[in-house]
Amino acid sequence: MFSLSQLSQPLVSRHLKQMRESGYLSTKKQGKWIIYTLVKNHLLDFIISSIEIQEEKIPALISCKAKTI
Repeated sequence: MFSLSQLSQPLVSRHLKQMRESGYLSTKKQGKWIIYTLVKNHLLDFIISSIEIQEEKIPALISCKAKTI
């Protein structure tokens, strides 16, 4: 995975660990490999939260731009 992302292996491992601990990923060990799977419910919650945060910021950005014009 790190060769595809052009990020270092330790950085990718750290992010995968954080995502697993946050509940976004589940893991299954197969021999020396660890298989990561997205936990759909948590991912959907994350996407919805991100959209809500952006929706809150957009009116503030518009009003700031209107004041400067």
